[in-house]
Amino acid sequence: MKNMTFNLSLAAAKDRTPQDILWRFPVRLSLYLLVSGLFLQMPAALAQQQETPEKTVVTQESPFGTYGSFEKLLQAAEEGNADAQTQVSICYGKGNGVAQDYGKAFTWAMKSAEQGNAKGASIVAGCYLQGKGTRKDMPLAVEWLQKAAKQGDAEAQYNLGSIYYYGVEGVPKDEKKAFPLFEQSANQDDPDAQYNLGLMYYLGAEGVPQDDKKAFFWFEKSANQGDRNAQYYMGACYSLGKGVKKDISQSFYWLEKSAEQGHPDAQYNLACLYLNEKDVQEFVLKTFTLIFEKTKDQAQKLVQKEYSQIDPEVQSKIEKMVYWFNKAAEQGDANSQNNMGIFYLLGLGGLRMDITKALEWWKKAATQGHAEAQYHLGGCYSGEIPYFKDIPRDIQESRKWLQKAADQGHEKAKEALERLFHTKASS
Repeated sequence: MKNMTFNLSLAAAKDRTPQDILWRFPVRLSLYLLVSGLFLQMPAALAQQQETPEKTVVTQESPFGTYGSFEKLLQAAEEGNADAQTQVSICYGKGNGVAQDYGKAFTWAMKSAEQGNAKGASIVAGCYLQGKGTRKDMPLAVEWLQKAAKQGDAEAQYNLGSIYYYGVEGVPKDEKKAFPLFEQSANQDDPDAQYNLGLMYYLGAEGVPQDDKKAFFWFEKSANQGDRNAQYYMGACYSLGKGVKKDISQSFYWLEKSAEQGHPDAQYNLACLYLNEKDVQEFVLKTFTLIFEKTKDQAQKLVQKEYSQIDPEVQSKIEKMVYWFNKAAEQGDANSQNNMGIFYLLGLGGLRMDITKALEWWKKAATQGHAEAQYHLGGCYSGEIPYFKDIPRDIQESRKWLQKAADQGHEKAKEALERLFHTKASS
């Protein structure tokens, strides 16, 4: 009987284009109304789109501004000072110098907004959006955002643009309305608006011609302010040569900045860039082909010997590759989880060979529907591969995972099912 073999299907195989492998471009225009310390969460439809840092209205170090105390601030507010009224609203929303009270926060924000204060209007909009201190009312939230946006408030422009971009709770999706709002906010140096404007140019939106150079222009402005999403796209632009001359060193630079801020796609793609380095991939492929006819102890000694003989710079690249795949895997990325299974199988990048950990990672990826990980699990439990002799043979588990992979069109899983169980795999 022909033994089952594994594929080394790491996420950055050389026979696929960078566009196919590296870059995933979900639209992540996030609605942020963390206004005045009232944590106004996004509607459920937007909750999983959250990517950019939280916004706040006030940037002063003191919550009381120049007044020095809440009492003096409140006195100015009671005398009709609109800016002070906004500050009082913020203090009640955050509980700064006073017990937190959303109702009072809304009341003072409304007093300020009714005097034409843009920040007050933004807070009122946030209260209506979330239903804190008042009833939840999306039309009124939009109405107050429109007032603040017309007065030039950058955050209101950004948040209103996000509502139009997505279409939220009765507000029709309208990219044409979203675009000028993002543009107005971006021109006031709002990093989130700059990122979203860049994304609209990058992807092309309704009424917005796709333009890589303009996309890069806005991504760069946002990235230089620390926006991790924009930094991720800077890495993509430099890697693919979109809107700028291709420069892999710059791609590494920007992806690392984004990855260090916890961006899972940046972590994954940074690891892929390391894997796409010729010397790294050659070593991984060579190691993979050496181990399966050996016992576990023999394989471990062989890998350690091979690893000790390669250039220290290549060792460093491999360790960084494994590090970033692990970071992305811990955040639930299925491709990275599958790859971590392979790395534990091989004992690469400072890892010891550990079949149990390899199985754990493959199960995580397989549960998310990753066909290659499902195939790997089926092979482990089949008893066909000598390297996995320490894993108890489990025909039921083997069949289950191979069938799941086969159902997704995995050809080797189909072959394994027919060979092992003499049944025709479903397509």
